[in-house]
Amino acid sequence: MHSILRGKRDAMKKEVACFAAELVKISSPSMHEGELADLVFRKMRELDYDRVFRDAFGNVVGMMAGRESEPNVLLNCHMDTVDASGEGWDRPPLSGESDGVRIFGRGASDCKGGLAAQIYAGALLKRSLLPLRGTLIVTASVGEENGRSLGIRKLFEETFPSLGLGIDYAVLGEPTDLGLYYGHDGWMTMEIKISGINPFLVEDGARELHDSFSKISGRMNRGGIEEYSVEAPRWQDSGAMKSAGIMVSKRLHARELAEDAIAAAKDHVAVLESGNPSLAVQVDLVSEEQNSYTGVRQIVRHLSNA
Repeated sequence: MHSILRGKRDAMKKEVACFAAELVKISSPSMHEGELADLVFRKMRELDYDRVFRDAFGNVVGMMAGRESEPNVLLNCHMDTVDASGEGWDRPPLSGESDGVRIFGRGASDCKGGLAAQIYAGALLKRSLLPLRGTLIVTASVGEENGRSLGIRKLFEETFPSLGLGIDYAVLGEPTDLGLYYGHDGWMTMEIKISGINPFLVEDGARELHDSFSKISGRMNRGGIEEYSVEAPRWQDSGAMKSAGIMVSKRLHARELAEDAIAAAKDHVAVLESGNPSLAVQVDLVSEEQNSYTGVRQIVRHLSNA
């Protein structure tokens, strides 16, 4: 069996690389993945997946049915990338150019190379005529790089349940230098908002809070990974009130809850609030409305658990 797969795989290497380059050439920032989704949809159909569809949120799903209802294996990569602008590019960021070994461009490793590999993994099984016991499900999801993982959340919350599909195993195509990882940390963003009538006290308080959280923002865990990230205050005026918002992002580890992190932040700011009774300070998990490229609106919390 392995020799059959190896031979078919080697024969399609160039085909996979060309498809990965095609993916890189299409701009697909978060929530604007429509053109890329069209290409992925067409490719899955071309590669003879048993069923290909797009859900309401814009995720593209390709399925290859097995003899039994389980086990079901999910392969997932996200279609979106961070913005392709910025300095430091030796080649155009959407060029998809290759030096024969590597493909260059925004999203080449995160995560369009993985997406091409996973889509062709389904084609590899099909061409090898190897029978499947359960169902292979390959998904290209939306809205990962904005930090919310909207697409895969919706796959598990709505799309898979509507199909009666349970997922027994999942492989994510994130770049890991070919290492195998069994999990990842989470991430959350809080807004610390300080307000009051006296603009000078608000400014002083905001700077004090920012400096206080900045002191811990460089704190690293044992793996040398940043635990906190703090943004500069954003100033707002609302009539007689002046306010400032400070965004504080925190890494979440296994069994660490967002509620506990928010409680710790509230304890941290309580000292400032108690010393300045004319100031009001609140700490909340950030949430916002986001629209998928299909037009679906949803309120999204800035929280991904470990």
